[in-house]
Amino acid sequence: IKNSMMEKTHEPGGALHIFSLENPAQPVHIGELYGLGNARQIIIDGNVAIISAREDGLLLVDIRNPHKPAILTRYDTTEYATAVACCSPYVFIGCRSFGIEIIDITVPDKPVHVSSVRAGEVQSLYYYNGLLYAGAWGHRKCCIIDVSNVVQPKVLSEVSLGGRGDGIFVKDGLLYAVTGQHCHGKAETPEDPAYGWGNGFEIHDVHDPLHPVLVSRTNFGFRFYHQNYDMWSIMVSYPYVYIG
Repeated sequence: IKNSMMEKTHEPGGALHIFSLENPAQPVHIGELYGLGNARQIIIDGNVAIISAREDGLLLVDIRNPHKPAILTRYDTTEYATAVACCSPYVFIGCRSFGIEIIDITVPDKPVHVSSVRAGEVQSLYYYNGLLYAGAWGHRKCCIIDVSNVVQPKVLSEVSLGGRGDGIFVKDGLLYAVTGQHCHGKAETPEDPAYGWGNGFEIHDVHDPLHPVLVSRTNFGFRFYHQNYDMWSIMVSYPYVYIG
């Protein structure tokens, strides 16, 4: 979508496209917004689309009129804005190794910095019931963070993952994580035993966030590594898990 439509508009950067699903069998394209920089992830909070855009920071987009979305503001994050999650009116932004930044969007066009917390090289975030789960990519872990007091967020524990961590999903006391690229161990060259063997997903019991317990770990059974393919995602609709 991005390449063909941008050629027509001659506007640089990523784009937001809105589709009507009134008839799920025939989605209808009803709105678009260009010039969003290096757009990465998106979540929706009421009438605001919250988009992380790496070196271009965080964008808040007014979607009250889905036919004419408009940028409310662009927030300059601590570092590359990659992961994003929300518990209104607070937005959690994964700024890679520079930590998770928390901002207040009570007034959407005037976001306010609240606090930050370090949790490794964060590329994915998931908020659930007062806790923030942060997938630390290169560190092969997921940090569980208490954000009930957004002024003083606190890391409660770390979950060791079988590969580079990115996609996180939490429901009913279970943490689902998808991993990729390299597993633990030496992975500098294709001849190394950990090179490319980190592709899989796993489930952890996090009913007690201070003491997470591994339930199962599934390796996809193939060796794959490509430097530019560093994003993966996971969604659960029991009894199925969907992995991108």
